[in-house]
Amino acid sequence: MDDLGRIGVQDDIGTILVTGDFTTKGDWSQAVRSNILAEFASLTKALGLERNHIVAVPGNHDIVRAKDPSSVDPAKLAVSNQATYEHELQYRIFCEELIGRSWRETLNYVRRVQLGDVDVLIGVLNSCTIVQTEWSEYGYIGDSGVDALRELGAERIDRPTYKIMALHHHLLPVTTVATLNKKGITLSVDAPRILDAAQEAGVQLAVHGHEHMPRVVKYDNQPLVGAPQQPVIYVVSNGSTGVSPVRRPGNERNTYCIFRLNEKEMHLTMRELRADGKVGLSLFSGDLEIAPIFPKAAD
Repeated sequence: MDDLGRIGVQDDIGTILVTGDFTTKGDWSQAVRSNILAEFASLTKALGLERNHIVAVPGNHDIVRAKDPSSVDPAKLAVSNQATYEHELQYRIFCEELIGRSWRETLNYVRRVQLGDVDVLIGVLNSCTIVQTEWSEYGYIGDSGVDALRELGAERIDRPTYKIMALHHHLLPVTTVATLNKKGITLSVDAPRILDAAQEAGVQLAVHGHEHMPRVVKYDNQPLVGAPQQPVIYVVSNGSTGVSPVRRPGNERNTYCIFRLNEKEMHLTMRELRADGKVGLSLFSGDLEIAPIFPKAAD
């Protein structure tokens, strides 16, 4: 709130988008859950928002993990979890408490948010579908996420509208050199499929977390075999507001993003968030080459 006040936007926030990792290592103890809910209740009150103004995306740390992954049979675990959602259950219950969305609802869906004179269609994707084995660091979205993107593409356009995709795991490399790990690099393993589906749906912006590093890139793949040219997608790694310094590479500080949307353009401000309360830098501040989609004129 202090930093929003510094740049004069404390009264202009319409939606809070959280790209996962509300907790750490699947810790949903009552004390942790209560602290998280209290923090968001305080934040929404300060911003003049209600809980339905929060868009929540699951992160890999929000999913309950096996204490000893080496003793787990992935095949049996996958079958049981598909039937019971056991590894997601605590997050689903938390999400119902946080934003009011039933724990029984899918974690891949479309949210329509109204911000002033524009609509924002957000494809909320669950990239944490790999069950709690040693491979759970990997991101994977799967068919349900592709279905949500198709639903996003089919949504009606009544007012100037932006299309956004939000997930936890990264879609493109983020760090300068990724740390070697015997379990692999944590890129979403179906990232090309998701990016293709997002382009077909008209997604203009993808926002993700996971690697704690801020980065802004444009994804523009070239069509093959005479396929139509698909639109460019901005991919924003929004860093992390709260990760511990030991998890941040180099001297990187915590960061957060503010997207300002109007009938003409989308503006991104990426801010350092300093734990000592001092003024941070604006790592990026400028208009993205994204314009709203307008309703088609009647015949």
